[in-house]
Amino acid sequence: MESQSRIGRETLDTLMVLRQIERAGVEVWGVREGRRISLKSDSEELLAMVESWRDASERRKVSPVVRSRAHQRHAQGFVATGKVYGYDNVRTCGGCGKTCKHPSVRVVNETQAAVVRRIFR
Repeated sequence: MESQSRIGRETLDTLMVLRQIERAGVEVWGVREGRRISLKSDSEELLAMVESWRDASERRKVSPVVRSRAHQRHAQGFVATGKVYGYDNVRTCGGCGKTCKHPSVRVVNETQAAVVRRIFR
C-alpha cells in the first residue's frame, strides 16, 4: 500500500485492522518504506504504533486548515467540495488542461435539475 495511513484514521483502528489482516494470513507492505508493516514482533508493533499515531496527529493538525480554506473558497463563490447532482463544476479559466488548478463555479445542469425539482415537488 502507499502508506499505513490508508488503513485507518485513528491509531487503535489502524492497529486492529492490521491485526485482522495478519490473522487472515496476508502481509502488508509499505511501498514508500519498502518494508513489511506488521505487528508480529515488539519492534514492528512499536513502529506501527508510532507511525499510526503520527498519521493521526498530522490529520488533526491539517483538518482545521483544510476546512478553513474550503469555507474561504465557498465565501468567494467557488466550489469548495466535489460534484453535486443538479450542477456541473466549471473551471473559471475555461479548462486550461488536465492539471488545471483554477477554481470552479457551479452551473445548473438543467437535465439533472429537472429530476431534483420533481423530487421536491
